[in-house]
Amino acid sequence: MTLERFTIVPSVYLVLLKDNKTVLGVRKNTPWMNNHYGLISGHVEKGETPEVAIIREAYEEAGITVCADHLELSLIMYRQQGRTNIDFFFVSRQWQGEIENREPEKLGDWEWIDLKSPPANTIHYLTVALDHIAAGAPLQCLNYREGTTSL
Repeated sequence: MTLERFTIVPSVYLVLLKDNKTVLGVRKNTPWMNNHYGLISGHVEKGETPEVAIIREAYEEAGITVCADHLELSLIMYRQQGRTNIDFFFVSRQWQGEIENREPEKLGDWEWIDLKSPPANTIHYLTVALDHIAAGAPLQCLNYREGTTSL
């Protein structure tokens, strides 16, 4: 008898910082969280590290190049929201290129939003992560369950 192993989906997020603002975009035509603001993000693919995955996603989604040396791991979130994810939140204050929407079929334009006051329709667990980053808190591991309101 073969037992099915527990599966965790690794996800990565990029918080670009400039003048206490970050880049968010409204999701559209997706199977999850349409009309909600999200970060540059994606899943870690087989053979990738989280750093390699977020560098790839930054280029695919926003057309920018982020150097691994400029990535700061700020938060690791163990998230149970339908499925189980392990989320890696990276901060970068430096990148090359102009931010552009390279996935217009899935996303509205990228917008610079105040880090401390994201729109009410921002995906909830992202607001928890942004609060952590805005507070300048050190690297933290956080358990997140849907319905929680803070760190």
